[in-house]
Amino acid sequence: MEACVGRHTYLIFSLIFMCLAYSIYLLEPDSISAKSIASILAILGVYIAQKLIPRGCVEPHAKAVFITGCDTGLGHKLAIRCDQIGLHVFAGCLFPGLCVDR
Repeated sequence: MEACVGRHTYLIFSLIFMCLAYSIYLLEPDSISAKSIASILAILGVYIAQKLIPRGCVEPHAKAVFITGCDTGLGHKLAIRCDQIGLHVFAGCLFPGLCVDR
């Protein structure tokens, strides 16, 4: 199984930057600097999503990932998913007792 970056990854990343830009704009709607920062963040988000995020698939053979925060939540789920697709996972936990059971 390969790990692929699809179109939804770019869309989600762009939406995150757009939401961040909009929230900055809402904090100070009459401020020129807030509008400038919001515009820069929106443009930067689109640029990063289109140019800097690698495209395609990664073959998991002989690849490893290091994930911190694997006690609970997103880090734990990401570690499980990476293990399922065949990556060698190094999982960092703040509380080692929580990670032993999983």
